[in-house]
Amino acid sequence: MTTDAHLRKARIVADYQFGRGAGYSLFPDDVSFRLSTTGRIRQVLQ
Repeated sequence: MTTDAHLRKARIVADYQFGRGAGYSLFPDDVSFRLSTTGRIRQVLQ
């Protein structure tokens, strides 16, 4: 997965949990991700 795919996935989960538009508010375009050894998002870094 690329960084864009991780960002898209994080935004989709946030929209599901908190409502439409929350993903763009919580995760701007310049965030980076720390992944687990299995490739899942472990931490979101600003």
